[in-house]
Amino acid sequence: MNNYKKGYALEHKTKQLLEKNGWLAMRSPASKTPIDLMATKDGSTVIIQCKKTTASDSMSITELGPFVDLAKKHKALALLAYSFNGTPVYAKKVDCDRVAVKRIDKHVELEKFLKIRDIQTDDNMIITGE
Repeated sequence: MNNYKKGYALEHKTKQLLEKNGWLAMRSPASKTPIDLMATKDGSTVIIQCKKTTASDSMSITELGPFVDLAKKHKALALLAYSFNGTPVYAKKVDCDRVAVKRIDKHVELEKFLKIRDIQTDDNMIITGE
């Protein structure tokens, strides 16, 4: 499977998990922007960048500054949805230009992340789960 197909599959799975948890989710097809998905629920907004690797046990995602800036501008939560080969979709709040994750790290599955109450952004916006 090529990189485009891997990325598409992760974006689709992430979108399904969001919708399953009551979020209205939109995918940016063939995105040329920092945002792969945007979702809203109960007046809260999340923007998501998706990353998947099958060849490595670690990922380093750089140049996230524009992504974080967009989130702040729109009072949204910037979220990285990621997966390693054979793992569930994980979620991590993004608030800096670079994120590194390893397979051996502790991870929070996206579905569990979406159910966490009182996720607070820098602008004191609260995202509540069920």
